[in-house]
Amino acid sequence: MTTQAQFEGHPLWQVTDELQSHFEENESAISSGNGEIGEQIRYCLAFISPHKTLTDPAPYSMLALSNTQSFLSQTLQEVRNYVSNNNTAHLQNASSYLDQAVHSFSAWPVINAKGGAAALANRAFKEYRDSAEAAIARLLESNNEQSNRISEILNEANQERERLAEKLRSLSDQIDRTEQRIAQDETRLDTALVTNSEAFTNSQQRNKESFDAWLSKQGEELTERAQPHLSQVETLKTNAEGHLNEIEELHKSVEKASSKAAAAILAKDYGSYSTREWVSGVVAYAFGFAVLVGLGIYLVRTFGQVSSTFSPTWQYVILKLGITVTGAIAAGVAFQFGSHALTRASTNKRVQLELGTIGAFLSDVEDSSKVERAKLDFVDRMFGRTWEGGDQTDKSSQGANGVNTLDKMLELVTKIRGQ
Repeated sequence: MTTQAQFEGHPLWQVTDELQSHFEENESAISSGNGEIGEQIRYCLAFISPHKTLTDPAPYSMLALSNTQSFLSQTLQEVRNYVSNNNTAHLQNASSYLDQAVHSFSAWPVINAKGGAAALANRAFKEYRDSAEAAIARLLESNNEQSNRISEILNEANQERERLAEKLRSLSDQIDRTEQRIAQDETRLDTALVTNSEAFTNSQQRNKESFDAWLSKQGEELTERAQPHLSQVETLKTNAEGHLNEIEELHKSVEKASSKAAAAILAKDYGSYSTREWVSGVVAYAFGFAVLVGLGIYLVRTFGQVSSTFSPTWQYVILKLGITVTGAIAAGVAFQFGSHALTRASTNKRVQLELGTIGAFLSDVEDSSKVERAKLDFVDRMFGRTWEGGDQTDKSSQGANGVNTLDKMLELVTKIRGQ
């Protein structure tokens, strides 16, 4: 059962007051968007208003009041949205919510029209009628204002139309005059263009003939004036070409002389190096022979000291063998060095001879490409190479022979000590 406090404090009454206040402020705008929704709002407000002042809230259901309050809140929101953006879809939504609010009135108790209740019903009807009459009056006033405004706009439009028609007539007259003037100007321009074109063509022809004659005359005069200078220029050109040929011949002779001088200097250096290598080889051979002779004398003297009563120790034998092997290896190294020195001397001597004679051998060859190719072949053959590449094998063999000799000597000493 609903108490008096619950009934009076229900938010339905606040929503009803806000809807009534907002509707009265914007009734003309809302009615212009949808005329039926104004009647729906007035009916709902007129139905709810008598119930607000009743003294017995027991027959009322809080659920029914809440449902009605929910529909009216949604109606109020849609009406506010329409006032802000003038979208009629909001009014359609508001009409739907009002219809649901009217449907919710079926859950409200019926007011018994007796005594004070009848007075309340009459008062509600009177308020609804007064509200409707006031709305009608406002609509009539708004309609009259709009009619007056439309009449003013029509009068202004008629005046503007007459003013524009007058301007249009004036512009039409000006266009006609302009067209006549343009036609006249076209005739004059065509005549002037034909006349001026003929005059311009004749003038151009005369100017061209005059210019060609003047140009021909100037060319003849320039040729007469420049002819002596042209002859001098041709003579100077011929002399310059002769001097250029002499310079080229001198350049070639200088190149040949410088190449021969360079070849002679290189040949001299190779000859000096060949002489030094030959002397080194001869000295090495002489040293090797001297070592061999000294070693032979030493061995002869050693064998002369051996007798039937002489018993050599192993230290004595090792010393003698060591001296003998060392002398033999020294002699072999000297002979090897002398052989290499003489080989280098021979090679450098050959290079000296080729450097000294290659210019003379190629001097009568007319084909310069063959001469250059022969020189390049000589450079590739003689320079940038290691001539003693095969000596490393000989040196390695010599070292290996010395090691083998020492091994044999050590093996012999070992056998002597074992005996």
